[in-house]
Amino acid sequence: MKSDDGSKFLYVNRSPSFLETQVDFDSSQFVLLGAPLDLTGTFRQGYRFAPNSIRAASVGIEYFSPRAKRELVDLKIADIGDIELSMEIKAALKQIEESVEEVVSRGKKVIVFGGEHTVSLPCLTATKPDVLVVFDAHLDCRDSYKDLRVSHATWLRRALESGVVEKVLHIGSRAYSMDESDYASGKITVLQSLEIIKSKHRSIRDIVNEMERCWVSFDMDVFDPAFAPAVGNPEPEGLYPTHVLDLVHDIPSKNLVGFDVTEVVPEYDHGQTSLLASKMAIELLAMMRGL
Repeated sequence: MKSDDGSKFLYVNRSPSFLETQVDFDSSQFVLLGAPLDLTGTFRQGYRFAPNSIRAASVGIEYFSPRAKRELVDLKIADIGDIELSMEIKAALKQIEESVEEVVSRGKKVIVFGGEHTVSLPCLTATKPDVLVVFDAHLDCRDSYKDLRVSHATWLRRALESGVVEKVLHIGSRAYSMDESDYASGKITVLQSLEIIKSKHRSIRDIVNEMERCWVSFDMDVFDPAFAPAVGNPEPEGLYPTHVLDLVHDIPSKNLVGFDVTEVVPEYDHGQTSLLASKMAIELLAMMRGL
């Protein structure tokens, strides 16, 4: 199925649309696309089912954000469906990059539902933000993993090496190798999970300047598995939803160019992880709609 906006890319499997939106591309302020990448997972697979699972969960959530004090019922968001991705990783990432580039070139803010966390790499390449704010249990800074140089465990290292982003704030980390820790030192500002739980962390506004163009990336394993069990690589001692929502609403929203939500594997729970992923997207949109 071709997208309604006449894009050169094929978009499929949009059922239902996020927040049941019926806005067309040209009338929208925001464009949502699914990137169901499911090629490099090393513990669980099934990421390809996540975009529709997150969409379906959104139907049952209230559209008003008490934190942002904004209503989303009339939000101008066009959900154009999922990219029909190649089964070869390099080609699939290029498809995502070109799809995001096309949306941004037409003056829209972009939201991407993954898929594995590797989808963030082409999103950054396409949008070239000044700063990346990433919520994740893992640093994803391995040089290679399972003989792969580009994967869900290496994408952030590749992004830094390529220069598509230079400033990174990493929130919720608690699972990484010594090599990753050494690599990240001096390159990435890290707010570890335990610091946040004990309220001993710096304010995001002390790190991210309001004038910087910002991309936000959500790996759902930032949450404790008690709240988000259906992720690719669950890790204990994670954050509570309240911790994360407090942090999200501390992000200077003036120059948010877009965000992604990744790493949901829906079959491993009864919908609570997709529900939480949908809630995170709604809260970020509530912040962005006031811009």
